Amino acid sequence: MNFCNYFFQNLRKDHMPLCDEVKSITSDSFPGSEVWTALQSLGEEHEALKKKYQEECEWLKNICQLECSERKRLYNEVIELKGNIRVFCRCRPLNHDEIAKRSTSFVEFDLAQESELKIIGSDSSKKQFKFDHIFRPEDNQDNQRIM
Repeated sequence: MNFCNYFFQNLRKDHMPLCDEVKSITSDSFPGSEVWTALQSLGEEHEALKKKYQEECEWLKNICQLECSERKRLYNEVIELKGNIRVFCRCRPLNHDEIAKRSTSFVEFDLAQESELKIIGSDSSKKQFKFDHIFRPEDNQDNQRIM
């Protein structure tokens, strides 16, 4: 028992200064509050930059669409002045019989190349063709009048 009493007395001695130290700590003296404030500030700055980035991306998309429209208009004007023949391709959607037979399309479109398509042959070979414009199966008749 002597050892236990001695041990507890030492613990009480160590405990009292620690209690006093904890009581003296305020939220301002704790270094974590500065870190927390800095993190909040960085979070707000991150959100502001993210919003600015999204706005600039939207602005660039709009400019790109306008430039593409202008490029097409100028290209059409040049072709008209040259008197060249322009070749268009209209890919039809699968009809009811083909859908019933679970047929798949034999045409592949490359999203990056709007004027190219690949035809998949019966032997799984692929042939690539280029056109002035390709109307996809999902395009309606109104889209075809723009050219």
